[in-house]
Amino acid sequence: MTIFATKSVSPTEFDTIQNVIGHLQMRLGAYDVMMLSTMPTKSSKCEVYIGLPDARLLAPFPGFRPVDRASIPSGLISLVARDDGFAQSFPDIARKIGRRT
Repeated sequence: MTIFATKSVSPTEFDTIQNVIGHLQMRLGAYDVMMLSTMPTKSSKCEVYIGLPDARLLAPFPGFRPVDRASIPSGLISLVARDDGFAQSFPDIARKIGRRT
């Protein structure tokens, strides 16, 4: 079962997280490895949401806290996600990408 976690990050942290998530997705080839984010605020921070197939994979992401998928906001930007089958596997999350409620 996919677990979701979130953290408010700076631009420096953002690049590191995106690289680790990208490598993890390539290594696992999994649908449930993803990275989504909100638009950066005036302070240049943004809220990053990651999805992982197992809570043990959170280890390389210090400071991320688990979050219920229902509380993930709309209007997200998809940064790392497989195109093939993502919407079918995660219809609730796919509906939150690019739409604000």
